[in-house]
Amino acid sequence: MNESPGWVTGLAIFLWATRRISHERLAELRFDIPAQRWFRGALRPMMEEVLNPSAVRATGLFDAEAIERIKRDHLARRANLGYPLWGLLTLFLWMKRWKIESSAAR
Repeated sequence: MNESPGWVTGLAIFLWATRRISHERLAELRFDIPAQRWFRGALRPMMEEVLNPSAVRATGLFDAEAIERIKRDHLARRANLGYPLWGLLTLFLWMKRWKIESSAAR
């Protein structure tokens, strides 16, 4: 008997099923993080600590005043900038964790 491995069958079913789902339906199913809400609430202290002007200047990568403006606009609800803030927070935490320094900071 010549049976295909289970993962091949699973992959074939997955590919068949995903072609049948519209892009609109996939957009409805996505799982976004509520970054906008988090940075105005529970993660605000962490954002303020990690993205403080002196830490931003120390990297030499970003304009500290520009990041302060992004934070102010987001917190004042003039703009929804949770995703850019999420990216910045992630980058700064990653750099801190792995002790990464930019060549601009040296």
